[in-house]
Parts: sequence; structure tokens; C-alpha cells
Amino acid sequence: MSDFPMGMYWVLDENHKAVPTDLETWAKMCGNREAKIVKQEYRWHWWWVSTVFLGLDHNWGDGPPHLFETMIFFHGGKRHYADIYQRRYSTWDEALAGHQLVVKHFPVIIINHYLDEAWYALRRFWRRLRGR
Repeated sequence: MSDFPMGMYWVLDENHKAVPTDLETWAKMCGNREAKIVKQEYRWHWWWVSTVFLGLDHNWGDGPPHLFETMIFFHGGKRHYADIYQRRYSTWDEALAGHQLVVKHFPVIIINHYLDEAWYALRRFWRRLRGR
């Protein structure tokens, strides 16, 4: 049995614990940007690592709710605000630990992302050469 009650809308209490709520209370929380931020920071000048409270279950009832999210965004160039990484969590503590882990392994995440992009581009190019 899960420690989380079923609910569609969630807010954080004063101890950063997610509690189910109604649509109106959730909407008020969404209007308060600061209430949703777990941690945000720039890395390598152009990269933004952001961990926030979503307030909606993005696990869609399949296990514990995924209420927090860490994403890496690229700011600049032709791919302005492109998101390249995303991970979700159930609790504030998991989200904060996840954010710190992403920051710690940030260079590896970025390199892997671009290696994947290069690999897919190479495969597309090879298929075109072969006429497929």
C-alpha cells in the first residue's frame, strides 16, 4: 500500500510534504512561483538546471505520484529554451537529492545527450546514402 493518498491536485505544506487538495487551492499555489521552486541554478553559463514542484501526479496512478521534476534547459543559440533532460520524483527530499545528483553529473548528462543526437544524425545520414 502506498504512503500517498490518491488525488489529482497537490500542494506543499510548511514541511515541504505534498498533500492532496482541491482545484482552487492548487491553482493559487500555481500562481506563486516561489512556492513551486525546489532549486534552480545555471551551469556552464547557458544551461539551466531546474527542480520544481508540479502539483499534479505525472505518474498517472501507476505507483507513487510523481509530483516533482528536474529538467535541464539550454538557453541560447538556435535552440533557445530547449529541454534536454528530465527526471521526476515523489517527495521534496527525493527531488532535492535528484537535483544535486544532476548537478554533480551534469557534464556526463550533457555529453551523453549530444552523443545520442550525433548517433541519430549519423544513422539518418547513412540511411539516406543507402537509399532507405
